Amino acid sequence: GTNVFRWTISNGVCAPSFDEVSITVENQNIVASAGIDQNICTPITNLNATAAPGGVWTVVSGSGIFSNANLESTGVSGLSLGANVFRWTIDGGTCSDVSDDVTITVNTAPSSALAGQDQTICATTATLNGNTPIVGSGSWTVVSGTAVFSNANQPNSGVSGLSVGQNILRWSISNGVCTPSIDEVIITVQSLPTVASAGSDQNVCGNSVQLSANTPITGVGSWSVVSGSGTFTNASNPQTQVTGLGSGTNVFRWTVTNGFCQPSIDEVSIQRFQS
Repeated sequence: GTNVFRWTISNGVCAPSFDEVSITVENQNIVASAGIDQNICTPITNLNATAAPGGVWTVVSGSGIFSNANLESTGVSGLSLGANVFRWTIDGGTCSDVSDDVTITVNTAPSSALAGQDQTICATTATLNGNTPIVGSGSWTVVSGTAVFSNANQPNSGVSGLSVGQNILRWSISNGVCTPSIDEVIITVQSLPTVASAGSDQNVCGNSVQLSANTPITGVGSWSVVSGSGTFTNASNPQTQVTGLGSGTNVFRWTVTNGFCQPSIDEVSIQRFQS
């Protein structure tokens, strides 16, 4: 503050002569604080310096437009990708100005994730088809079902240990503190059909016979004529009756299918002799 000193000159009984001088000491203990560095994903944020009369924001590097450069908590927009450095300077009067810098790092939003098309398969292994990120890095995780990734960070990773039914897998692309981009793929594993058994070969004298295939536990079965002739009472019944047998060898096929899986087949030979 202000310090006043008086210079007085005296001589005997005469009235003294005096004069005064004021020494004003400015506050030299001001400390500037520009706030904590920020990592963000948008080109706009709020600054948080300590309040002080005569404070002003300036751009050191990068870019930024201040809503009010004299306000310690001003908004700033138009930030560049990467590091943007801003300086909060407090006027020191006749003393030196004091300042502090803050760095606002703007991250790029990650590439949009694409997990690939859904798959229906008959095995417990598959190859995934996620997209390769241009920005950020990707990783696979299991949402439901089971899976073991050969490389969870590879968009085209192999995957094994899939469960029968639906397995939902997620491809996430992340970049810094930005919200990850995610997409999911469904890998549906179908069970292999029950192994077909068409029954024992038979020799008959008539033109009809009873077939005796196994009943599928997984999948559905159907009869078909391979050679010779025959008409099935119910081609979907493993124990169906077949009539109209041709003379000689008649071969019938029992096929068990389940979805896209490779069918299981077995054949039976019915030898018809003329009576």
